[in-house]
Amino acid sequence: MKESPEYIAVYGATGYTGTRICDELARRGLDFVAAGRNIDKLQTLSSDIGAEHGIVPTLRQAHVDDERSLDALLEHVDILINAAGPFAEVGRPVVRAALRNDVHYLDTSGEQSHLNWVKSSASDVTDRVIMPSCAFEYTAGNLAADVAGSEGHRSIGIAYHSPGMSTSPGTKRSIIRSIGEPGLTYREGRHESRAVGYRKYRLALPGGQVARAVWIPGGEPLTVPAFADVDTVETSVVLPKIVANLLHRASPVVPGVMRGLAPLLDRAVDLMANNDTDWDDTGNAFQVVAFEPDSGECIAAVSGKGPYTTTARIITETAQRLLDEPPEDGGFCQVPDLFDTSGFAESVGLDVLRP
Repeated sequence: MKESPEYIAVYGATGYTGTRICDELARRGLDFVAAGRNIDKLQTLSSDIGAEHGIVPTLRQAHVDDERSLDALLEHVDILINAAGPFAEVGRPVVRAALRNDVHYLDTSGEQSHLNWVKSSASDVTDRVIMPSCAFEYTAGNLAADVAGSEGHRSIGIAYHSPGMSTSPGTKRSIIRSIGEPGLTYREGRHESRAVGYRKYRLALPGGQVARAVWIPGGEPLTVPAFADVDTVETSVVLPKIVANLLHRASPVVPGVMRGLAPLLDRAVDLMANNDTDWDDTGNAFQVVAFEPDSGECIAAVSGKGPYTTTARIITETAQRLLDEPPEDGGFCQVPDLFDTSGFAESVGLDVLRP
């Protein structure tokens, strides 16, 4: 590691999630670098943060197509937070820069393919933390799975439940790409490739409500087996019954259809994009449930409000802990690998439920 770390850097600082991360860093009184492609947007961000918190971040312009600008961004930086997506398309140069410059790396990705690539790329890293997908959904899923594993469950399903949640343009693009490609599940001790919707589930939510969910390529099949003694980890999203049934029946053709529609859907996202980064998401509730895949029994759940605000708290809390108490070991990891589940959840405003 660098002998005199000075900064946390946020790449993609002016985006939907990046803005919230910068605001959370400033709220905690932490000095940081705000970086991105557009210097005018960075200067506006700096003015807003200075007026609100009395902290003026260092600004650095960098582009994923310019390796030298990414290296310059990381001068005197010990922790890089990457909030610029879609990660499957633009994430790799930023990860390579972090590895090349010997810094801790955290990102807010939701694409399993990116997570898997980072895991492979960081296989030899031991002296710094490499933590992709340090965001609300996979962190909550990892925490719920850690609770389930600690209670002896070896077969764990994870269901994301976010009724009525609005998503940013970047999240919409990531979802489009995730649905358009096969993903990995973890069954009977090995990873297997599956298409979106290959399996459907009937599960109990906390409180007894019965829900339907279908399989999607989440991050937990790649992360949970590293910290929990499990045989099976499958990820899913709760949907209305009719939608779940349709997606399950169409599973064999979904990836091809989505790949063909991706350019049109991207254009639709651009037309509908709301660039108001002051939008308050704190009213949007979410819940991630760990359940028994065959019976649907609810094992544990992690819930919260404000997915993007929660992501900012999660990734900032992780960064601050890395600065305050650098871990002895590093490498590819997730929150349960480094921190106590209950204590971390409480620190970022998440509720852990054990029915």
